[in-house]
Amino acid sequence: MRTLFFLLSALLLWASCRDRREPLQPASGNFIRFNDMQIGQSSRYVLFEGEDYHDPDNFDFVYRPDTLVLTVVGADANGFLIEEKMTPGSASRHGAGYIIDADSIYRYYFSVNDDTLFQKALPGPGAYLNHRLGYTTLELPLAQFTGPEIEIIGWKPDYMDGNFYWSAIDRDYQLFGVFYPDVNVLSDNRFMPPDGPGVWCAYTATNGLIKIATYNSWTRQGQGWDLLPD
Repeated sequence: MRTLFFLLSALLLWASCRDRREPLQPASGNFIRFNDMQIGQSSRYVLFEGEDYHDPDNFDFVYRPDTLVLTVVGADANGFLIEEKMTPGSASRHGAGYIIDADSIYRYYFSVNDDTLFQKALPGPGAYLNHRLGYTTLELPLAQFTGPEIEIIGWKPDYMDGNFYWSAIDRDYQLFGVFYPDVNVLSDNRFMPPDGPGVWCAYTATNGLIKIATYNSWTRQGQGWDLLPD
């Protein structure tokens, strides 16, 4: 009887650990997957606004009724062509003003070279990259970061590094009930000393961009996007 009890206890413990680490790897849905991009993949994001990026005790934020959609609409020698637009029901398309140029549709490329994702403008004279994901061009190493281990709370990491550019990992991030294991966290604040914005994002090679935020060096307030489940 003791042996049976021990075996049952061990199986329950194994199952609980397994359930914590294995569900939704990758998350179910037709998301844009950086390591396996295909035409037709689409990721939807909801807008959020955060209070104070630099306050280590303030993780408060609110969601706004704006939805951003990224869709892979083509592929050629430049990479995968991304179309970015706000959904018709987004509040900013009806005068709310959370996002400027809410009616505009932007197009750019995602390409993967040397295990790094690059965001690129369409080729041609005077090419300029327009997008709503942030104020910088995405350049995301796809290899899994090894540390330090941190936790994403609310709209930002619970970790601040003295460097303006740093990386970390959240081992078990959950968003809208979806579990994302081993999430890369990349922070780029190199534009903040001359009063520019900062940006950080959370992503994996298999699930693509999960969370991204930009924040003002003066007001310390931020704005960003959370990946919505299908």
